[in-house]
Amino acid sequence: ITRQIPVNGQSLIDVALEMEIARLGEVVVVGYGTESSRLISGSLGFVGEGEIRDVPLRTVDGVLQGRSAGVQISQSSGTPGAASSVRIRGNSSITAGNEPLYVIDGIPMTTGNFGQVGFSGQGISALSDINPNDIESITVLKDASAAAIYGARATNGVILITTRRGSRQQTQINFNASLGMQQVVKLQEMLNTEQWHDYRGTTPQVGEADTDWLNEVFSTAPMSSYELSASGGAQKTRFFISGNYFAQDGVLLGTSFERLNGRINLDHEISTRATVGASLGVSYSLNNRVEGDQSLNGVLPNALTMPPIYPVFNQDGSYNEDGPYANPVAIGREAINEAHSYRTIGNAFFDYRILDKLTFSTKWGFDLLSLREHSYDPPTTRQGARSNGIGIAAQNNVLNIVSNNLLRYSNSFAGVHNLEALAGYSFELFQRRNQFQRGIDFPGEYFQYISEAATITDAYARAVDRAINSYFGQIKYNFDYRYIFSLSGRMDGSSKFGINNAYGFFPAASAAWRISEESFFKNLNSPVSELRLRASFGLTGNDGIPDFAFLNLYGGGYNYLGQAGIAPVQLPNDDLKWETTSQRNLGFDLGLWNDR
Repeated sequence: ITRQIPVNGQSLIDVALEMEIARLGEVVVVGYGTESSRLISGSLGFVGEGEIRDVPLRTVDGVLQGRSAGVQISQSSGTPGAASSVRIRGNSSITAGNEPLYVIDGIPMTTGNFGQVGFSGQGISALSDINPNDIESITVLKDASAAAIYGARATNGVILITTRRGSRQQTQINFNASLGMQQVVKLQEMLNTEQWHDYRGTTPQVGEADTDWLNEVFSTAPMSSYELSASGGAQKTRFFISGNYFAQDGVLLGTSFERLNGRINLDHEISTRATVGASLGVSYSLNNRVEGDQSLNGVLPNALTMPPIYPVFNQDGSYNEDGPYANPVAIGREAINEAHSYRTIGNAFFDYRILDKLTFSTKWGFDLLSLREHSYDPPTTRQGARSNGIGIAAQNNVLNIVSNNLLRYSNSFAGVHNLEALAGYSFELFQRRNQFQRGIDFPGEYFQYISEAATITDAYARAVDRAINSYFGQIKYNFDYRYIFSLSGRMDGSSKFGINNAYGFFPAASAAWRISEESFFKNLNSPVSELRLRASFGLTGNDGIPDFAFLNLYGGGYNYLGQAGIAPVQLPNDDLKWETTSQRNLGFDLGLWNDR
């Protein structure tokens, strides 16, 4: 706050300046830019670097859990690296999906489960490839006014991830290590052999075992993480470099997750008007899974149902398969279910200040995901023995290319009128190629790859290409930091929709009143340091429908008498329309005792 002090002949004057809370505040990442948290008229949640560092979990959804109001995260499986369900303010769609859009450093991420080997809800999360230690902040856009700038994919909310960057200071090198243990809080109490016979009204037999199958398949599991990073820079160049190794054993036999990450972020100031930068993150992960609760070949369901009278091993050391169900220990130790994920996410940007108040920026990015799955049930398991071994080989390659191009204008008039305007164009090209093969009848337990199978029972290959192009704009105005208004709109065109509705328009508006900045409020000598009322309304879209659902499609494989054949598999619908959700939001923000 400005102070005026008369000199009055003094040769030494000590001045203590007070922070002007009205115009300062935490800067948070919003759609295609940043904003002071005090000037936000929409609804959003923010997780800062300090909170992320304090969390021992090593997944993005794990970091978010319990740290933003209205964000619900649940897992259908405790398998390390498994997919989570993230809901922002509940469900909004019946058929088009409810997962939010993830954007990392301004580039929409490829998310979801791209695994082709079914494991009863234990999908592979594409988010598990991201190292949370590389994240500087996470912003959750909840209502339409905050998220509508992302248009057709904003109905379920948007999660903005910003990675760490260097600073103009002496180089800092940091090493971070964490170790932990995992245990099942409480195991189901199972009958022993004597109790089992009492329940059935039968008599124990000589030589029967007394096996607690749950103790055989559950154990205390370690997890560890090691990270080395360096950041710093000079007047014109800044850098951040990191490497991370994370390993987590599952509490259930046969499950584990390992991940290697590397990242480099660079920023360089070419001149006072031009800046360039680039980011590159690479990762490799290995996910070991077992079949889940809905499978007759799952470790846990067989451990829950197997009578205790059967031993784990025969006297010759082989697995005992005399019971009515498959030996769960044999499944957990012998079955191979590996998912190898190779991920590269990168972007490069160029910012140029055309005029003092006008800036142009362009950013190009890509997300390349390659997922290879290898599954093998050897003849030493009950399921594998039925077919002399069962092997699966699957490959999924996903590429997403994104370009964002923006013009920004910012100006202040007469000291009280503050205006910001943004206009932009973006496009995305998405490409997916996947193939799958399943074979049986292997020469022996040591032959596990599909080329060694005598019989191929299933094989297919698919290709998908789609595109999105978008035009968007936003205007923000505030009067003396007290009355805040925002108006945004986005037009999205997608190859998923019919020719008559290929484009959809998604507008939003919001307003806020900072009561705490009014003169009558300041004179109250109140402990309230921030009081803001806000309201918003907007339309957002959801494009989570299958690709090319509007086309008249034919499918192959309908063969007859040894001749290849095709058949209709989908009727055309040129009027297939966008799913649009209207959202209204009312809220207030309250800060007490200088926002303590």
